[in-house]
Amino acid sequence: MSAKAAQTPAITEVVLENFMSYEYARIPLRRGLNLICGPNGAGKSSILLGIAIALGQTYTERSRRLSDLIRHGKDIARVSVIFEGVGRRIPKLRGEDKLIVSRYLRRDGSYWFEVNHREEPKSYVLEVMRRLGINPDNMLIIMHQHMMESFAATSPQERLRMLEEAVGLTGYREKVLSAQKRLEAVLGEEERVREAVARAEDLLAYWEREYDKLLRWRQLVERKKALELEHAWAQVARLEKSVESLRDRLSRIERRLEEIGDRLEQRRVEVEGIQQKLSGVKADIRSKRLDYESMLAALAEARASSSLCEEFSKRISAYPQLSDLAQEYARRAEEAAERARLIEASFSRAGAELEGLESQADELVASLMEARVDEASLMVRREFLEADANRLRREIEQGLRDLREAKARAGELGRRPSQVRAVSEVLEELRLVSSQLALMGEVSEKVEKGYEEHKKRLELLREKLEKLEQDREKALAEVRKRFKVWEEQVTKVLREVEPVYNEILALVGARGFLGLSNPQDLETAGLELAVGFRGAEPRVLDPYTQSGGERSVATMAFLLALQQKVVSPFRAVDEFDVHMDPANREAMYRAIISMLGGEQRAQYVVITPGYVPSVDESVHVIVVQNVGGLSEARYVER
Repeated sequence: MSAKAAQTPAITEVVLENFMSYEYARIPLRRGLNLICGPNGAGKSSILLGIAIALGQTYTERSRRLSDLIRHGKDIARVSVIFEGVGRRIPKLRGEDKLIVSRYLRRDGSYWFEVNHREEPKSYVLEVMRRLGINPDNMLIIMHQHMMESFAATSPQERLRMLEEAVGLTGYREKVLSAQKRLEAVLGEEERVREAVARAEDLLAYWEREYDKLLRWRQLVERKKALELEHAWAQVARLEKSVESLRDRLSRIERRLEEIGDRLEQRRVEVEGIQQKLSGVKADIRSKRLDYESMLAALAEARASSSLCEEFSKRISAYPQLSDLAQEYARRAEEAAERARLIEASFSRAGAELEGLESQADELVASLMEARVDEASLMVRREFLEADANRLRREIEQGLRDLREAKARAGELGRRPSQVRAVSEVLEELRLVSSQLALMGEVSEKVEKGYEEHKKRLELLREKLEKLEQDREKALAEVRKRFKVWEEQVTKVLREVEPVYNEILALVGARGFLGLSNPQDLETAGLELAVGFRGAEPRVLDPYTQSGGERSVATMAFLLALQQKVVSPFRAVDEFDVHMDPANREAMYRAIISMLGGEQRAQYVVITPGYVPSVDESVHVIVVQNVGGLSEARYVER
């Protein structure tokens, strides 16, 4: 035996105590092929079942109660499996080369494990087996009695998983599953973040509307302030314009008063001139009258007085304010006329002589009266204008006071705009803005903070989503990469095993193939075994198409072909030949002996109730018998 073979873990002995039909038995096993034979009911299968139970198998625990495995009349059973060549594979053993795994079963259904005589939990035993590469639940490692039928009925997916574990490819699947798990986690997180982004977008849309409302509200508030400022300065402008207008009117009145003053001065000078001329004419008339008879003078005077008073009365009658004076002159004219009529007849010649002077005097009087009437009219107009001027001065004074107050109020609101519209126009817009603000109702300044916070949160979520999308692409690439590696490795194993599978099938006149179903999906991918006998086209192995013997041949051929790839140091198959005809059984035995007889790198246990053909001394043969209800196992010495 080579050093390498010596370092491979192997079961050296199996101890069964009160286990099924065994009261106590120590069954030695060797590296290479171990054939266990004996009649039905002798206890052959109990040996393999005991090994599997000790190694932590769960299959039996599901199919039957553990207490049923305890020998009748006993309360406790023990199964121990002793390994050698373990070395440093198990850190907790502190470098011990021997490994003893024991399982104790009690009648009440409880059990416990011991590893090198120390009680350990089942999880530790399974971890030890995992480190050794042994899974007692994998049919491709330990195939119990009747499992040939079970293997054919097993789903392709489960077969593929058993194959991966048996040949050491589980790590590739686990890497794919790990990458898929990360991908699913990223996808789940991406979906959650995407939903969060959608919710944040909806929420931000609300805050955007509220923020737009706040901005509009602020614009309206600013516009209202600007309009209030403009309105204040518009009032100032209106007052300035009003004061300026009053000043213009006052200026015009003052110019007119100056003009009236000039005209009054002209009339005064004119009246003085007329009076002087009239005085001279009157002096001439008086001088003439001295020369004429006094009566003539009286007649002339009466006529002149009558004419003058009448004329003056007429002239001033057009002015209502001189109506009394007009009446007075009218009365005087009437009286003078009456005197003139009395003396006219006697003094006609005297009147003719003075007619020229009196006519001249009348003209002067008329001019004097006209000048005085115009003077009186100007004085009345000046009085009215002075009253208007005084009123305007008071209004200007009040306007200036109002203007100062308006400027003070406007100055408190702000500087004067470069352009100011009319007050009515500003008021109209101010009312519109005020009504819009009233319609908007209460607007909180906290909206801006809420908007910024939700905007920032959405940006962070989008950044996170972008990162997750990148992670998803990376995870997806990793899944594809690892899946490709897994597919290549599985395909490689099947490609290398298939020729050996067909070589073995050829021994019984059959052919077949191995393949993957649904290779594009790890979850649904499965292992397909196809077999065809007597020239028939290979058909996928299932519980219905082939006969029991054909299924056993195909399964055994696959197991034998796979042995070159199996990593477990221990493999076993129980009663593979139950349904085989003698020829096929003989062919399968020869294949087993040929392929496994000289093999020392692994340990094989083959159990059969039938005839064992001649084998060389490299094969370890154990014969099991049941005598008086007790099973005994005996090594056949060569």
